[in-house]
Amino acid sequence: MEEQRQTLKQMPEHIRKKFEQKKQEKQIDQPTTESVDILKSLKHDEQSKSDDKKEKQKKKLSKKSIIIISVVVALCVVGLTVGLVLGLLPRYTKMDSPQVNVTSLSDRTIVSVDANADAVIYEFVLQAQGEQQQSIRSNSPSLTLTQYLKTPGVYQIRARYIGENEAQNSDLSEVYVYQYYQTLQTPNATKQDDKLVWERVGMAGGYRVYYGTNDGALTFFTVDQPSSDTQTVEFNLSQFDTLPAKNYFVYVQAVGLQDSYYVDSDLSTVIEYANVKTLATPSDVTYNRSENLLTFTYDDDLVANLVFEININGGLYIYKTNVKGNISIDLMPYINSQSVNNLLIRALGDDVCLLSSDWVNVTVN
Repeated sequence: MEEQRQTLKQMPEHIRKKFEQKKQEKQIDQPTTESVDILKSLKHDEQSKSDDKKEKQKKKLSKKSIIIISVVVALCVVGLTVGLVLGLLPRYTKMDSPQVNVTSLSDRTIVSVDANADAVIYEFVLQAQGEQQQSIRSNSPSLTLTQYLKTPGVYQIRARYIGENEAQNSDLSEVYVYQYYQTLQTPNATKQDDKLVWERVGMAGGYRVYYGTNDGALTFFTVDQPSSDTQTVEFNLSQFDTLPAKNYFVYVQAVGLQDSYYVDSDLSTVIEYANVKTLATPSDVTYNRSENLLTFTYDDDLVANLVFEININGGLYIYKTNVKGNISIDLMPYINSQSVNNLLIRALGDDVCLLSSDWVNVTVN
């Protein structure tokens, strides 16, 4: 019975309580064979429960292991699949930025970059001071700028390559600073009476009226730009009065404002202008019959070599000299001993730009 007490003592508290409860139900006060059977039954039940619990825990751990293994396998499969897909996808390399070049031709301005085999589009970005940015896309690595340059001034130009995939796109290039100058409109000058007339050219600071001959370089007069409410500009041809009597080729040019991006226009269509002048009439003309000597004074500066036409009794004779001032002409070689009854003289011109003077009737005594 001592053994029963020791065994009971080693049992958990809840087992001992059940044992006492069973003893009371069976009305057992002292350890007996029946009490031993009760204790063995409780001990067996406890062992069975313990075994069931361990079995359940074992099954639970097995399920967790299966889940963990499944997750690991799934992750491995996903990783392999992603790696395979990424390996099959094309790899894109970002293109280097291009370098912008600008070429000015006589009739247009071209911006360009080096051609790039990986580029499907070439993008050019323009921005003038105080204006919105323009983005132009082209299939060609060069672009004619002229149609995109709105006003003269400073333009910042950049470019970049565009690929099939956005990852290929290059960064914008460094800024290329381009100064766009615009040639002023050519004046449409015409000759009207004693004036040159043309329409006012916008943005011009003034005008030059060039003139020259076949044997000389061009020289010019300057003409101020009239006020904005005046649409017609005039140049008085009387300013040619101080010039030699010649045929002149005349042109008009619009001149750009200083420090602006407007440059001088081309010369206008040529205008031919004859600067016609009339020679002065000989003065103090006298004829000495006894000496057959004709004397007069002539100081006209229009010509260096003087030519005079003399009318003796209706016959015309030419006398040339480079002497000015008091001039004396011996008429004997012209009259051949004939008597002088009618005598006239004049300065002879070329009948182009230099007109002959009036005739002077000389008194014959």
